[in-house]
Amino acid sequence: IIFANIFKPGSGIDPTKLPKGDVSKYTTNAEAAAHSTYGNHMIDTIVGIIPTNIIDAMAQGQLLPVIFFSVFFGLGIAAVGKRAEPVKLLLEGVLDVIFWMTNQIMKYAPIGVFAFMAVTVMTFGIDALIPLLKLALVVIGSMIFFIIVVLGTVAAMCK
Repeated sequence: IIFANIFKPGSGIDPTKLPKGDVSKYTTNAEAAAHSTYGNHMIDTIVGIIPTNIIDAMAQGQLLPVIFFSVFFGLGIAAVGKRAEPVKLLLEGVLDVIFWMTNQIMKYAPIGVFAFMAVTVMTFGIDALIPLLKLALVVIGSMIFFIIVVLGTVAAMCK
């Protein structure tokens, strides 16, 4: 945040050319979350961690129930021991398939990035690349600063 406030990488973009979206669905979702069963008290949050349907929790993007189920499932596999080998083999096979799919998608990611950059240049002009370059440099610089200064300090303290 400090680097972004110092270097202001987004300056230079014309905000009038930015697309105006409908934010009403976000305010409706926020109001629904404020009045939901699992949003008012800490105990409600704890009870909400236990999923009633793990597939539904995954589909809705509910992170805490998915994490709870995953940890509990992992503990169950560890507790069963050797009898859980077929389940572990199945999950390792699923993991290999997902990694293969991700690898195939990542091969085409540069084409998608090029398309987004082309749309950006068509919308904002070639001058829009300067703030994007500034953003990339600020992100890289702040990462280098974090790695050298913050992690270096922690490493020195921990020896």
